[in-house]
Amino acid sequence: MGAGCAELLSLDTGSQMTGADLGDLLKVESSRIELITERIRNGSSDRALPLICRSSQGREIEVRVSGVYLPIEHAVEVVLICHPDSFERHADHQETMDDLERFRKGMMRREKRILDLKAEVNKLLTDAEEAPRYEIDANTSDHKVRMMSTRREEAAD
Repeated sequence: MGAGCAELLSLDTGSQMTGADLGDLLKVESSRIELITERIRNGSSDRALPLICRSSQGREIEVRVSGVYLPIEHAVEVVLICHPDSFERHADHQETMDDLERFRKGMMRREKRILDLKAEVNKLLTDAEEAPRYEIDANTSDHKVRMMSTRREEAAD
């Protein structure tokens, strides 16, 4: 299996593939692998056969399978070629994941800034000898937040 196809399927080309069952590697039913193997062995397929695999994340990837039967070894040597659309879908998926990660980081920075501002307002009010306005700010301990959350859940019940 080529490095690009292995990468799409999230496989470590060295350790995970040696001696492994092809159906397990590709996350394909063994009956489908047996059918393709039989077609190659009988020489009834003169073109690459389609096969839908799954990556370790569950993403569907279309590959084409072709091969030759080696009668002396009683083995089938196969070639897997990733369908070009699989690369495009992978690239689109990766781009979406990158966008979501940027959005998540932006939201985390925004929330941190809000908590910092609340802490600043509370400090200014305390310095002016007034009651703090916000229960939760950047200086609130995780323990206090959990306690407040537990009390609210109990009050709701």
